[in-house]
Amino acid sequence: MKALAILTALLFLIQPTFEQGKACIYTEDKKIELDVELAITIAQRAYGLMYRKQLPENSGMFFLYDRETDGSFWMQNTYIPLSIAFFDADGKIIYITDMEPLTTDSHGPGKPFKAALEVNKGWFERNNVTVGDRIEVFKGNEKTFP
Repeated sequence: MKALAILTALLFLIQPTFEQGKACIYTEDKKIELDVELAITIAQRAYGLMYRKQLPENSGMFFLYDRETDGSFWMQNTYIPLSIAFFDADGKIIYITDMEPLTTDSHGPGKPFKAALEVNKGWFERNNVTVGDRIEVFKGNEKTFP
């Protein structure tokens, strides 16, 4: 536990910067665009949305891994209630769940995933985004995922 506290303190001191991108989610009947911060490096993915007090509507953080992972997410030091979608390597949503602030509960799809998107809690439901829908993510004009 002491090592975790030290790691958390170090992460707070060395907050990474995030590049901006655009995510397009394709449902059965529409395309939804979101402004996203890109969490691509290990440090960016570890820090995520920790210590933030708000997240603008129709924005989020997109986590991209070099290869599929079977990891999970938690909400320690995260003050915003969030929903998270997990994506396979083709950009298809394989799992969506809600996460409560300041908890260490583990959230994952229970199978390998390539990327994840965190948004304000309830955003997926409000926008009728469901498992099976797809995502494309861009940094400028360059497609980042899939």
